Amino acid sequence: MRVLAALAGWAIFVWHAGAARWESRGSSKQVLKIRVFWVRHGLSCANVLQYKCSKDPGQVEDFFQDHRGELEASLRKHFGLSGARNGGAAEERRLGRNFSEQAQLDEGYKIKSSGADAFCGFQELANEDADPAKGPGVCSCMVERFPGDTELHEWMGKKSPSCAQSCQEPNCCGGIIPLHGLYQDPLLTDCAAFQSQQAGRRFLEHLANIGFPQLDFVGSSNLMRAMETAYNMFFLGPKGNETLASLVPAQLTPMPYMIEKHHGEHGFVQMDNIPFESEEQLQILQELHPELMEVLDLRFREENFPADMQHWEKFKAVLALELVPRLRPELRPAASLRPVLEEGALDLESHAGHRGAMSNGLHWTDSMKEHYSLGEDFDLDDYLATSSSPGLRELNVALVGHSQTMMEYCFREKPAMNNGIYEKLFILEIDEDLASTSRHVTMRELAADGVRLADGSAVGCREVMSVPEMVKDFEARDVQTCAKGPWNPLEILRLKQDSSGLSACERPFTEDRFAFPSDLPK
Repeated sequence: MRVLAALAGWAIFVWHAGAARWESRGSSKQVLKIRVFWVRHGLSCANVLQYKCSKDPGQVEDFFQDHRGELEASLRKHFGLSGARNGGAAEERRLGRNFSEQAQLDEGYKIKSSGADAFCGFQELANEDADPAKGPGVCSCMVERFPGDTELHEWMGKKSPSCAQSCQEPNCCGGIIPLHGLYQDPLLTDCAAFQSQQAGRRFLEHLANIGFPQLDFVGSSNLMRAMETAYNMFFLGPKGNETLASLVPAQLTPMPYMIEKHHGEHGFVQMDNIPFESEEQLQILQELHPELMEVLDLRFREENFPADMQHWEKFKAVLALELVPRLRPELRPAASLRPVLEEGALDLESHAGHRGAMSNGLHWTDSMKEHYSLGEDFDLDDYLATSSSPGLRELNVALVGHSQTMMEYCFREKPAMNNGIYEKLFILEIDEDLASTSRHVTMRELAADGVRLADGSAVGCREVMSVPEMVKDFEARDVQTCAKGPWNPLEILRLKQDSSGLSACERPFTEDRFAFPSDLPK
């Protein structure tokens, strides 16, 4: 047990399953079903760098020379991050270097684009056959090695096989990283804002048509593209339609522990998944979307929950112990939750199929003895057969998140399309003694194989709404907002001239290409 001196009067420890068990005597048990409509954010300004990097050598070289200072500032900012988000700490000690002040991009590599007429960089990540025609159109750059560092590629980015064959000097090949990984906290593209409004309107129309009750909550991660997507889908989308607007609550709330995080070598430098400091981020949003700021609920930031972390199990605890009682006042909120979740033993990452330290549950004491544990997973049939306790209506949450997180915790091989929606299900069980001195909260989650698909495969989330496939041809007007980011990527993108009417990017979302493959209970 670890006593926190700064939190005198109460203690916290990780509750080991089997070592302790709370017996309920004279207790009341309540059950609440929770349905999360998990939305993938719209196309961001970083995403377009994955598709439309210029193949013009002169254009690329000019961009590198003009923006190298800004790009290296972002790279060094990455190395200034703490914890798991900066994988270079051990290398700094080994090499005696300060990467947050000295890291730089390779002058010889500059910026490269994979594609039919260029073979280099990130093409090799997704194209081990080394066929240039099959490579993705992603911009990449290279982090320069320090003299004496012969292992940089092992921990940062990707070492190009072609570089390994031609490199004779020990420091000539660095870690290849995607250029979009240096574009911090990107905004939503102009086209994606339009798409999000159309997608939100169609989803709410579907809910209205089947007589589905009002959404209890609209949330997002703390990254700007997710907040913008939520605002466009659920606030601008139904604007002017009283029936649809009545299905949406009054506020949009960024949730802690829900930013994106890629695992593996290609995701080492990912400033695109690091939010700006709160004051700077809110200033950007205020300038672009003053109306968004009017509905933005910053309660979790004001309560000092972290905005720049991904941790699925901590998110579930916040959902169960903080958010649910605010939306269902019949249930008592947990006191002092944030310090409990920030206790060191829980900082270890959780991954799908492995719950980390949270698998042992939590036990702490404040005004009452609190117990939180993870219960047995269930399948879809179990959820449909379960009823919430009388007076506790099923909780319906819309949450805008990110592809990697959705794919991992929905146990799917491919992510949803931008603006596509999955359904994540939970069952919350609350056992409280009648004297209100002890409470045990159990969070259960839909199993990894809880949903059987038509092809016989099993996954952890149903698809609720599919959207039109992305058209990756962009006009200048589709991405104009991107010029307002940390650096301007428009100079390196292959863009078409603006046309009249809807752009090719916008048009599919005005057509009847949305599908609703899952039957939702009313």
